[in-house]
Amino acid sequence: MRNVLYRTYEKRQLLFVENPHFLGVKSLACVFEGCSSLVNIKLPESVTDLEEAFVDCESLTTLALPKGVTNTDYTFRGCTGLVSVTIPDGVSALGDAIFMDCDSLAFLEIPKSVTAIGNDAFKNCSSLESLKIKGQPSLGMRVFR
Repeated sequence: MRNVLYRTYEKRQLLFVENPHFLGVKSLACVFEGCSSLVNIKLPESVTDLEEAFVDCESLTTLALPKGVTNTDYTFRGCTGLVSVTIPDGVSALGDAIFMDCDSLAFLEIPKSVTAIGNDAFKNCSSLESLKIKGQPSLGMRVFR
């Protein structure tokens, strides 16, 4: 599967939902790491594991998480162009360092379904101006450092 993705991401935008090769995919862990030209991606709802999926994807600007995602450790670490992430109701936790070094992320809304925010989740998010947390999640260590 990795070879197919490397040929596809050069288009700068991926729409998994329309690609039958990716229907039912559960894990995208580490798959797009370092894909510096990837700007936008639409993920299938079947994805549950995004651990380190977009590390250092510097051109990625927006993304919507699938409702059933359960593993988000380091998902967007180093995504310096990331401006917007949609977190739907149904996501239960934001993993360790999920947004670490996302220095363009300015606004984020966390739904009531999120019950935990991991260590270093927003570390070095220097542009973060507004964070709306609808519930009362437990917080890891150094969440806003």
